[in-house]
Amino acid sequence: MKFSSTIEKGNCVLTVTGALAFADHKEWRRLCQLALEEDAQICILDIRQLENIDSAGLGMILALRTWVERKNMDLRLRYEADNFVGSMMQLVKFDTMLMVDTP
Repeated sequence: MKFSSTIEKGNCVLTVTGALAFADHKEWRRLCQLALEEDAQICILDIRQLENIDSAGLGMILALRTWVERKNMDLRLRYEADNFVGSMMQLVKFDTMLMVDTP
């Protein structure tokens, strides 16, 4: 997992590339919580370049949603519908549970 956090138009944007898997969960939590310290109303999870995700990775996205909600922020999801991870987002209905953001 490669992770970066930026501020884009006042929004916190978390970009994840590579793979998101169980082995990343401790680092995921640490990096997300650091990023959520930014002053923003919206958190955007950009997984357009994510190549693989396992069931733990899906759970990690749900954990992020909980952390974001605790900060009274909204979570939005950016993904490519026509790649493996995008098809997973649709299969598990994340595209209906989370607001989808288009850049």
